[in-house]
Amino acid sequence: MNPMQKMRMMLARGILNLVSSATGLQIMQIDLLADETRDDVERVQNYGHSGHPPKGSTVAAVAIGGSRDHMVVVACE
Repeated sequence: MNPMQKMRMMLARGILNLVSSATGLQIMQIDLLADETRDDVERVQNYGHSGHPPKGSTVAAVAIGGSRDHMVVVACE
């Protein structure tokens, strides 16, 4: 994948399927592009704020280093 493709794939909007807080971090399963489901995606939350968003919520995710194998959810509505 060339650098421009990596930049285009760096940000994604998706839908929340599952969320777990069992490990102390919120870990999510999200659907992004057609037929692209990502498991074990960490959700970054502000200090002192926590919530458990419902299934079907919209998420904004960032691909660390442009790799879709390492996604982090930075916002959830």
